[in-house]
Amino acid sequence: MHDKQLPRRTFLRNSGAALLVTGSVGFFAGCTNGDDDSNPAGGSSAGIDISEQQYQALQTVGNGVVTTYNDREIALYRKSESEIVALSAVCTHQGCIVESPANGTIDCLCHGSQFNAETGAVIQGPASTSLQQYTATLTGNQLVIDLN
Repeated sequence: MHDKQLPRRTFLRNSGAALLVTGSVGFFAGCTNGDDDSNPAGGSSAGIDISEQQYQALQTVGNGVVTTYNDREIALYRKSESEIVALSAVCTHQGCIVESPANGTIDCLCHGSQFNAETGAVIQGPASTSLQQYTATLTGNQLVIDLN
């Protein structure tokens, strides 16, 4: 048996390094390549059937909805008969979820920010950054949103 003891400082330093390495492996193991079997459109695109009841507002130009899809809050706005705009529904000021688009604007009730429903640009602060815009393709009643 060894009577030699490891100094406390050395033990703590080595233990911390081991925990850091172990935690990093677990963290990076949780990363994926974006493929998700629960995503019906594959990859990081979101497929939405806008004829479903929850998307009824999208049947009329100038209306919109906020929905959760693939763990993201998305504001959808019917810009024209053939085009729906998809924007992040997370206010860039402090992260509140915005209201459904209406009358060409998207409002955040938390602090009064207002965004252009067609572009996501800030109309009124305190937000100073536009909402992220996603590429949306409408084919019939099927809307595909590229979340990249």
